[in-house]
Amino acid sequence: MSPSLSGTGAHTATGRPICWCRPAAEALSRPLMPELLLAVACAAVPRAALKMSLGALAGSLAGGLLAVQLAAMGVQLPAPLTTERMRAEVRHELALEGAPAVRHQPWNGIPFKVYGAEAGRSGTGAAEWLAASATGRGAPTRSGGLRGGGVGGGLRRPPRRYGPGAWA
Repeated sequence: MSPSLSGTGAHTATGRPICWCRPAAEALSRPLMPELLLAVACAAVPRAALKMSLGALAGSLAGGLLAVQLAAMGVQLPAPLTTERMRAEVRHELALEGAPAVRHQPWNGIPFKVYGAEAGRSGTGAAEWLAASATGRGAPTRSGGLRGGGVGGGLRRPPRRYGPGAWA
């Protein structure tokens, strides 16, 4: 079986680190959509979809936790394509709900990096943030990757089996 179809070859050796690094970078500062890359990578190598999805979630959580810690120390990372209105909305949500406010992130269009930075500035605890982020980010990240893997698996043609009379 070729490396790209086995899920253990060169494609996944490159794909897994990228699927971890891109969400981590997005959680810190970069204007990226990690779920889009994840879905494409999982469609390309469907057998690795679960591992890449879990890796993307781990990268997102690691980046988010680092963003919280840096903001708590007063470090202000660049946040391109974000607005003061987004930051104000997140501050309001965090004041009302605490760390569980991050569950709104996948659905309201405000980048995860804004939630991480504002959580750090508001003094949200690391453990509380990590637990809330795992819940809030987990379902969309895993489902995006698994959907991509399902599409990729559905688009693959099964290998042809030729019998003794197939060449006649």
